Amino acid sequence: MARLRWSSLAALCVLVTAWPAPASAQNAEAEALFEDGNRLMQAGQLAQACDAFEASNRIEARAGTLIRLGECREQTHQLASAWSAYKDALARAKDEQKKAFAAARIAALEPVLSSLTIDVPAPARVDGLQVTRNGQLVLRASWSLAVPVDGGAYRVVASAPGRRDWTASVAVADASARLVVTVPELPPLADGGPATAASAWTRRRELAVGTAALAVAGVVTGGVLGVQSRDRERDAEALCTPGVPCIDGARAQALEDSAHSRAIGADVAFGLAGAAALATAALWLTGAPESRAVAVVPTITSGVASIAIHGRF
Repeated sequence: MARLRWSSLAALCVLVTAWPAPASAQNAEAEALFEDGNRLMQAGQLAQACDAFEASNRIEARAGTLIRLGECREQTHQLASAWSAYKDALARAKDEQKKAFAAARIAALEPVLSSLTIDVPAPARVDGLQVTRNGQLVLRASWSLAVPVDGGAYRVVASAPGRRDWTASVAVADASARLVVTVPELPPLADGGPATAASAWTRRRELAVGTAALAVAGVVTGGVLGVQSRDRERDAEALCTPGVPCIDGARAQALEDSAHSRAIGADVAFGLAGAAALATAALWLTGAPESRAVAVVPTITSGVASIAIHGRF
């Protein structure tokens, strides 16, 4: 990069002072913007100079303007944009000096260009899939190709009808970076829509609350019936104590029968409470919400970056 910068600066010094002026027949507004770009570059106002050259080129595309735009982009470390401008200049140039200069800069930049590959494997190519890079549509023909890009932050978004969007963000170095972003197969919206925090109150856990209430009611009912059975048993014993003549044998028998039936009812209530408690535990444990957390993990190895998607959809 040091050799690249020095060679670029040396070329700039020559071109700023010696590059031929545009012919008088050229568009006056384009010419004014071109001269303004030269002035801004000499003043070190590079961003404004690049804008002026681009505006001039939009009005009237010329090889000389494109070369100056390429030089400006090199100084702002936008190497892919500079390379593209030089390529356009080479295609338009008729002057041999301009051709030679553009070709030399292209050859110097190509080995150090950064690239971003948006890999879209076959399973991910669902109907209607669109991929954008920083809001700009990436043509299908460019999928899975290493495309030269300027250094900076890039946001890749994949979307398709009836599918959940996918997003990845990467940072590209100014020079010599080779980054790869792999688009996964987008899950259908029917699988649950956008990933959100799952509620703890699933349907099974709501049912668990109901069975827990039944268990509590069973314990209370069993307890009441048990107390009533014991009281009736005592009353019967008071009427007919063993070894003593019964005061009221018929009533004592009725109390014994009532105590026995309430004891059976208490046993049944406690049994139902136990079953309801087991059902409550089973429903609560099996009703835990499914995790839909998604992790986007960028990885960089040997100058190559990729995006790994982890999670459950």
